[in-house]
Amino acid sequence: AAIDLDVAIVWSVAPGRDLEQRLVRIRNTALRAASSSGRPVVREAERAWSGWLDGHPLTSDDLTAASEAALEVITPGGFEDGERSVVLDPSVAAVVLDAIVRGLLTTGAARRPEVARFPAALASPLVTVVDDPTSAGAYGSFAFDDEGEPAAPLTLIDAGRIAARLADRTGAATNAAAGRGRRAGHVGPIVPAFSHVRLVPGDTELRKLLGDGFLLEGGLDASLDPATGRIRIACARARELKAGTTTGQLYADVELVGSLTDLLTAVDAVASTPASFAPRGPAERDPVWRSIAAPALRTRGLVRASRSRA
Repeated sequence: AAIDLDVAIVWSVAPGRDLEQRLVRIRNTALRAASSSGRPVVREAERAWSGWLDGHPLTSDDLTAASEAALEVITPGGFEDGERSVVLDPSVAAVVLDAIVRGLLTTGAARRPEVARFPAALASPLVTVVDDPTSAGAYGSFAFDDEGEPAAPLTLIDAGRIAARLADRTGAATNAAAGRGRRAGHVGPIVPAFSHVRLVPGDTELRKLLGDGFLLEGGLDASLDPATGRIRIACARARELKAGTTTGQLYADVELVGSLTDLLTAVDAVASTPASFAPRGPAERDPVWRSIAAPALRTRGLVRASRSRA
């Protein structure tokens, strides 16, 4: 188990303006490891927030859930590849949002011709995505950005349609109101980046999303190819569903693949309870303070055992 603590005091000084903010970021992580049929199984419990050390610590329930997940018996063999109804748990929905925002919804990404050709009608009308640095206690929240502009929410996807992109205010020729520089306190050049992205919850309980198909859990990574519009979503496990209940069949290392627009336009239900995550990439040398809040959602797509990215 570990606690990561980042503290930054940031000033923004300009004629007629003198701003200061103290940013304290805490990430509390615990790993549980076991062996299933000779293969290692690692599950993680994590909470990340801004504020004080005792703000949102891991609870005994969090640790128990991680332990039980590591000890679950994996079904031997596999399942037949095919298109199925799938429920994406909040962690899987979060890695999808991460890939969409970074790959499509910044002005830096939009300069690529293949991104500029993406349709504005990207998702089901049930999908609304907001970048909201004003969310209290969010790991990616801030009071003002590196351009000294006060934090304000920005709707990126409004009822399924791309509404805005994250941009430097000084370079946002097509959408000056959509400015968002790198969050204050980061080292390096100012680049458009999200702060705290949230998928607006629906009004459906998670259990009512379950039918026939798979519940995909433990989002690991999502890679998006804007040139083809295809996305690959890697998940730790898939839980088979039949008539709204689990069958006891649990498959490890699966992926959901296909067209991003097909996957998003097929969303027919969004759960009412979100969970928060603080994604981080292995290649990120310096701290990157971003977070995502997402509920579970239901869609359709091709589910298969994990294979090479090719």
